Amino acid sequence: MKRILAILDASHFPDTELRSFHYMAGLSGGELTEIFLEDIVAGSNNGIPVATVVTESRFADLLLINQQTSFAELASSQPPEFVKDTLTEAECPVMIVPENTAPVNEIIFTYNGTHSSMYAIRQFTQLFPSLSDIPAQVVYVIENGNGEIPDKKLLTAYMEQHYRHVSYTVMEGEPAPALLGLLLHKRNCIVCMGAYGRSKVSRFFHHSHADSILRMFNVPMFITHP
Repeated sequence: MKRILAILDASHFPDTELRSFHYMAGLSGGELTEIFLEDIVAGSNNGIPVATVVTESRFADLLLINQQTSFAELASSQPPEFVKDTLTEAECPVMIVPENTAPVNEIIFTYNGTHSSMYAIRQFTQLFPSLSDIPAQVVYVIENGNGEIPDKKLLTAYMEQHYRHVSYTVMEGEPAPALLGLLLHKRNCIVCMGAYGRSKVSRFFHHSHADSILRMFNVPMFITHP
């Protein structure tokens, strides 16, 4: 059974948030362990919650966190920085989970031909094998004038081995705004991305777009890096 960690703020975690975490853990077939940030700060020698969360993530299969959690009670933390630092430093995949998560009926994989984007797809696939019957959409945003999906034959062979229904979408423009437009009216999907903050190769998460993406997405977002 997989070990799934949920990071919670004791001063504000409604029942809907907890249900969303349990729903995600159930999809992966994992056991949910709840960790409260207040307990981390109280028990930490350095008082830095991110460092402790990173250590916990080393021994987990998946880390769940809400993108709108209030950390007002924690004087040492800054709301946007905690989430972004966790995404950058975590040593296991991270799922950003909305407070109210709708039943998942579609998976959107962002892909740009890099090792990190394919690594994220493989990690997600291994963690959520029960979603193989749900339609999967691979999204590629054109880079360097290359309108062809990189290594599409190999990508297709992998995807069709694991998912029954796969489609491919090629988009133009900057990746973050293009993806925002695609997801603007979606609620019943999960988005899978790679290389948050660690690679200049992946354009999906330049820091100039990170705040708006994390703030505007209202769907579960799976992020990991090699």
